[in-house]
Amino acid sequence: MTQHYIVVLAPQPNGAWCAHFPDIPGCRAMGDSIDLAVENSTRQVISHLERTHEMPAPRSHEEIRADDAWARKRDIDWSKAVVNLVAIRAQWR
Repeated sequence: MTQHYIVVLAPQPNGAWCAHFPDIPGCRAMGDSIDLAVENSTRQVISHLERTHEMPAPRSHEEIRADDAWARKRDIDWSKAVVNLVAIRAQWR
């Protein structure tokens, strides 16, 4: 089964990027580029899903943008963040 999840990429002061998967708690990773941050965090998401065997329902972009508490906790500046959609395939099904 494949689900599409939103990844929010936040630029860091050192030039790196932090990729956050809002619908999968604790799944975030750094990378020197957007592509590396997404690749690193996607591996973390897959590992998390294989351990828990749970694929949370993905929220829409609008729902994530409306989640002010989530964004504040992670210092997301929506004017600088990049949002992508990533396909995650469940390996255990």
